[in-house]
Amino acid sequence: MADMQRWLLRARGINAKIDALDELIERAKSRLEGGGSRGGGGGGGSRKPGGLEKILCQIDTYERDREKMEQIRDEVYDAICMLEDKRYQTALIRYYITGQEWQDIADRMEVDRRTVTRWHGRALQELEKIFEMSHNVP
Repeated sequence: MADMQRWLLRARGINAKIDALDELIERAKSRLEGGGSRGGGGGGGSRKPGGLEKILCQIDTYERDREKMEQIRDEVYDAICMLEDKRYQTALIRYYITGQEWQDIADRMEVDRRTVTRWHGRALQELEKIFEMSHNVP
């Protein structure tokens, strides 16, 4: 069960990381657009040698990292959706995908916090069985 939980935890908070990478990508693109004009006057627009290539490389790296994170999130989401119980799905999506805390999840689902954590334990057991049956143990 601990292995399954570790596997799921890869996605926890990943949306915030994706958002941060989006910001980095936008900043790098702004630097490309803002510093790319020469001879327009007034901006001291000289670039360091290789600066353009460095920025393009950064953008590429950020975009690859973002894609990897999206893939992790999607894998975890798809696994959670294999659960038959919609309550388990909802609780796990809220915890692992959207990053909510157990008490917030309990409040939103209008149940006791202990109920949500009990669902979590049962869901982990179910997911382990599903993955064992498919020989695709994470």
